[in-house]
Amino acid sequence: MSYFYASGNHWTGSMTDKSLDACLELVADGYRRRTIECVRNADDHEMTVGELVETLHGTEPITVSGPRPDPRQLHIQLVHTHLPKLAEHDVVEYDPEDDVVRYRPDPRIERLMDSIPDALARPTSESR
Repeated sequence: MSYFYASGNHWTGSMTDKSLDACLELVADGYRRRTIECVRNADDHEMTVGELVETLHGTEPITVSGPRPDPRQLHIQLVHTHLPKLAEHDVVEYDPEDDVVRYRPDPRIERLMDSIPDALARPTSESR
């Protein structure tokens, strides 16, 4: 089965079930959405992991379920979970040796990210 997806005000191209599911899974997590958004908007589409942790930690809202996550814990989540998953799907290039994350634009991810309201782009306590 193929799906047609919107580009502007018209429908273009097709997306297979597998690629649609993979894209939705990638942006389903709040930290991955914020990671994509941060690196996507960074100069030259790249950031060090330290800069990414600092940016994510600084924009993390304090929720009723508790305080902001510890930056060290956020770093661990990024390097062991979120960055490898994004790199596996070619959304980012992540090299642990040089500690740099580079955004790799993907039209499907771009469309999904552009369609998500700003309030939903932020991580929630459920996405931890």
